[in-house]
Amino acid sequence: ETFDGVIGDIVQARKPEQGRLRITAPVSFGLQVMPDVLAGFRLAYPRVSLDIQFTDTLVDVIAETCDLAIRVSAPPPDQSTIWRKLCEVPRRAVASPDLLARIGPLGEPGDLNAEYMLSYSATNEAELWELSQAGRKSSRRAGGHVITNNGDLLYALVRQGEGIAVLPDFITQSGLRTGEVVEVMPNWQVPSL
Repeated sequence: ETFDGVIGDIVQARKPEQGRLRITAPVSFGLQVMPDVLAGFRLAYPRVSLDIQFTDTLVDVIAETCDLAIRVSAPPPDQSTIWRKLCEVPRRAVASPDLLARIGPLGEPGDLNAEYMLSYSATNEAELWELSQAGRKSSRRAGGHVITNNGDLLYALVRQGEGIAVLPDFITQSGLRTGEVVEVMPNWQVPSL
């Protein structure tokens, strides 16, 4: 199912096709994916006003009076909301070619040095990278020198050669096409969200 389809379902449930729809989404996802979706939605439902808030923090949709919360995550711990999986979000470990020229090639998870592993986390704990290859599994704890809850910041640091990060494809796809970043250990998979 598509994101614009879900938004349309909400509008249909709230007939008539007018009023205000309050949406929250993660910052990186919102900036990378939502503009096209919202432009199409506005064409289909011009009488519906949109109130869009970007935050990388899980929100209480009841307290925030939010109609739709889009998250790139596992199911929320709050069981009082209706949660629906929209799609898989592929992720991969990426680095700049300059960093790899400095530290050498990385073929196996054991080659990863926590000093270069940047963390995406909403807490102050370093991220745990789960990697798999043909039935083999490996877990590596990222370093704690950079921890953030924003994928765009991690991607900017990766592009500048500051480290390696596990990021969703919607953030990295353009840089992978241009060679600005490269996939690290392409034979090892990172679980989708």
